[in-house]
Amino acid sequence: MLALFLLVIPILWIVFSEKPQTIFEILKIEKVQLAILTTFFTATITSIISIFFGVSLGYIFARKQFIGKNILITLVDLPLALPHSVAGIALLSVFGRYGLIGQIFPSEYGTIFTRSILGIIIAQLFVSAPILIQGARETFDLIDPDFEIFSHILGASSFTTFRKVVFPQARKSILASTILCWARAASEFGAVVFMAYYPLSAPVIVFDLYNSQGISAAKPVAVFIIIISTILFALARVGARIMMKEDR
Repeated sequence: MLALFLLVIPILWIVFSEKPQTIFEILKIEKVQLAILTTFFTATITSIISIFFGVSLGYIFARKQFIGKNILITLVDLPLALPHSVAGIALLSVFGRYGLIGQIFPSEYGTIFTRSILGIIIAQLFVSAPILIQGARETFDLIDPDFEIFSHILGASSFTTFRKVVFPQARKSILASTILCWARAASEFGAVVFMAYYPLSAPVIVFDLYNSQGISAAKPVAVFIIIISTILFALARVGARIMMKEDR
């Protein structure tokens, strides 16, 4: 019961303690609208990028054997365990004004990677892509390699085998991992605030409002984000169930 209280009550309390009128009023503020749109846009781009290289890496990790594989898998998964502030500092050391790559691409605000949409996407990728890579790897590990062997024997290419034999068996799990990847990207604060405080994203503007005006100003935006996230998760689950029924 204590665990249920800790997980559920804070969300229910903040949602039902806020007046709808207050939420609508603060959503009329242009910078709040832009912050929410920025978050949804960048999280979607991050998820699309993660799918392209995450599925490929997951498949390679599951099927190929090479020197240093376990070390590489550990390094790829590591951002999931890092404190968010550490992730932000690590990114700045590479993409910041004096960073390994950042110093090559200077701009008015330091580099093209900081204080930009690109910076937000990089920060989101760093902390969320490992979720999809890990999910894809674990899914491909569960698929019997004999299916691929038989497909090759019948003359199918590696790409055709993956597209018609492997991916259909993995797509539900990959969809679930993609949803988690999107949610993780959209909710990221720590790494984003180091890489790109501006343009404001939804998590950052909640912090910004709290810092400048107090909790009463931050709560309506927080409630709106909770409501939208709940709706998106519900739609995603419905979509996943429809896919499962189609596969039967």
